[in-house]
Amino acid sequence: MPVRFQIPSGKLVLPEMQQGELVNISYHGILITTDFYLPPLSEIKMKVALEFSGDRTTDIYARIIKSDKRESGYEYGMESRSIDQEAQGAIKRLIDLLLTAA
Repeated sequence: MPVRFQIPSGKLVLPEMQQGELVNISYHGILITTDFYLPPLSEIKMKVALEFSGDRTTDIYARIIKSDKRESGYEYGMESRSIDQEAQGAIKRLIDLLLTAA
């Protein structure tokens, strides 16, 4: 699943949108791939939809805790650093839905 995100730099968030691929999501972290390198402990900011069919979104900040070079780019294991309760609930609903469908 495609994922779009921004990269914070100090107290600012760079305006450029970056793109990657969401490989896995859990209650506390995500696994993404990109075709470009991100340094260890880098953070990203991404928007997450709070509803399956709505326009409401919230921001999630995640930090790279593991990275691997792959043939087609880079894979990053990330932990959620800043996530509000609404976003946690939306992620939980998505994961629960996926587990129920499996």
